[in-house]
Amino acid sequence: MYLLKAVITTYFIRLSCSIDVKSIVFVILSQENKYHAQLANNLQENLFNQMKAQYNDSSVIHLCHQEFKNIQSWTILPVLPILDKLHSDTARWVVFLEDYTVVDVPKLIAALERHNHNQETWISHAVHDEEPTIIHHFASNDNSNYFEYPVIASGVAMSIPLVQKLVLNLKNQKLNTFTIDVSHEVALFIGIEVPLKNEPAFCVQKQPHCATFSTENSCCDIPVSKNHVYYAVKTCGKYHEDRVKVIKRTWGPHATKIDFFSDVLDSSIPTIQLDIPNTEKGHCQKSWSILQYVNEKIKNGELNVSWLVLADDDTILSVSRLHALLCCYDSRKSVAIGQKYGYNLLKGGGYPYLTGGAGIVLSIPALQILVEKCTCPSLDSPDDMMFGACMAREGVDLVHSPAFHQARPMDYPSDYLAVQKPISFHKHWNLDPIQIYNSWFQQGDIHFSNMELHDEL
Repeated sequence: MYLLKAVITTYFIRLSCSIDVKSIVFVILSQENKYHAQLANNLQENLFNQMKAQYNDSSVIHLCHQEFKNIQSWTILPVLPILDKLHSDTARWVVFLEDYTVVDVPKLIAALERHNHNQETWISHAVHDEEPTIIHHFASNDNSNYFEYPVIASGVAMSIPLVQKLVLNLKNQKLNTFTIDVSHEVALFIGIEVPLKNEPAFCVQKQPHCATFSTENSCCDIPVSKNHVYYAVKTCGKYHEDRVKVIKRTWGPHATKIDFFSDVLDSSIPTIQLDIPNTEKGHCQKSWSILQYVNEKIKNGELNVSWLVLADDDTILSVSRLHALLCCYDSRKSVAIGQKYGYNLLKGGGYPYLTGGAGIVLSIPALQILVEKCTCPSLDSPDDMMFGACMAREGVDLVHSPAFHQARPMDYPSDYLAVQKPISFHKHWNLDPIQIYNSWFQQGDIHFSNMELHDEL
């Protein structure tokens, strides 16, 4: 009798969790940039084709760059009230995807049916900080109680009851001023009362059992030539002997056009001296002067490039991977690429910006807009935020790439770094920057330089 009762109970639980494609709402966190919009369109078409072939039916699929472009939908929380209003009566799950996420719809349905959509629940590929990290304000962990958050590129599924709860919380709960890591901040907003459930079918990389996984960044065409990219490195006198020397021993030699801008003239590097005193933070006027310098060189015909890379002297990057990425974008358009943060986005009236330490890539039209339309309120205003506010106001296309990183490799879970091949890291604190470069980037950069040399010969 007990066994029969258990079987019946299990049957009804499974029955209550069963879903069809119409009960799933897909939200693709797409970007307006032409390349990313095409990725999102391809994903949407693939989902529709799978559902038509397998079920002769389809789900609602939202493309954020078309339907929710004015509410900073990449931060997820602002789009929840709209989804609640549109779908709470008919849907069971909302599934968030990046434009480079791959989905196997039948396996996704099977994975979702393992979880009770009648409860407040959410599932994804769960990760946790492997040590306290600056990007999460050094939130401490002990080995018995990790705070888990999702890899959005692996897909994030929220039950409708959870969406409804979050919409209510948005009206009452204090919202962050800064948006730094969306996945971690969404998990904090949801809170430990509804812990993220790790779903093995939500994967980082492709495996036979996966319902979702992320595709790696790949070159769309021939990598952009070294002669078409100019690197401007911000430094100051006190870092000439350590940080600058690290760049010269790592990625610097692979950049054909590179200059170091400092408050001190140093012929051994050499540096370009700016008539701007060094500041401990902000550096807005310094960065602004670099942009003006480069723009004048281009106007005078002394410099012929398609892209400008603005880097800190403790930015560790891969020249080869960056040039491979740039071939996906149109340098004739006003576009800026990097790691996107946000200021006051969730409260309204804010703006996104590209964080400076990870490296900011500007097309020349974007550079010209910054020089002509933007200013620095003060010497030490935060340059990345001031530039971000101006670019948002002037309609420059701000592209987020998960390959850029404002912090060190150890500040990110290993599964997070496996989503896309990293292009940059930032900071030399408590690490050997040369070893970091050698282990992550050296081999690819050497191969890239050898290939360019072969082509020239």
